[in-house]
Amino acid sequence: MSHIEKNQENIQNNIQAVIKFLQDKKTLIMNLPRIDKSFKGFNTFYKYQDFKFL
Repeated sequence: MSHIEKNQENIQNNIQAVIKFLQDKKTLIMNLPRIDKSFKGFNTFYKYQDFKFL
């Protein structure tokens, strides 16, 4: 593979990595309120272990 082709591949991989990062960031931001509620006890489906008593 020539130097130019390898450079183009690296550029494309970097673009894909940025797109994936932004999608993951958006997903995290959308789920943060739900996670926050579960930690505050609003969600009874999840029980969190108290690590003070280990």
